[in-house]
Amino acid sequence: MKTLKNSLYAILGSSLLVLASCSSITGGSKSESAKELAASGPTVVDVKTFPGTFDVNQSLQPVSQSQVIASVKDFKNTVTDVRLRFLHIPMEIPMKQLNTSTWVANIQPDQLRQLAVNGHTMKYEANVIAKDNIGQTAVSRTPIEIAVKAPEVTTS
Repeated sequence: MKTLKNSLYAILGSSLLVLASCSSITGGSKSESAKELAASGPTVVDVKTFPGTFDVNQSLQPVSQSQVIASVKDFKNTVTDVRLRFLHIPMEIPMKQLNTSTWVANIQPDQLRQLAVNGHTMKYEANVIAKDNIGQTAVSRTPIEIAVKAPEVTTS
């Protein structure tokens, strides 16, 4: 139990460190204007991928953890549901809340296998969709690019 708790703290800490080191999708600066935030309802402020490209090995297994991290704010209500929805393909991944405004989608190995193509770096686009407790919904202004790189697999 203690090991699980320590592991959870380590993951949370590394995710927050990654989030703090990334730039914004709306302009590349960490300094955002308050006028970008909605007066009511949720606002998807920032979305990142970690790492930048999701690599899989020859067995199509992930080389490292593949995450999409989003910052979502709502000043009047509680954000209750955040999802990563891919454009042009039928895939949607629920995100888990790390703290008040940080949500993370952990892309699972079977999902990466679906996205990987032998010998190619495939680029997908996805939006983050946030909903609050009274049903107000927001979508990220700009889709995030998600790149999945698979090595060339040959038979010998």
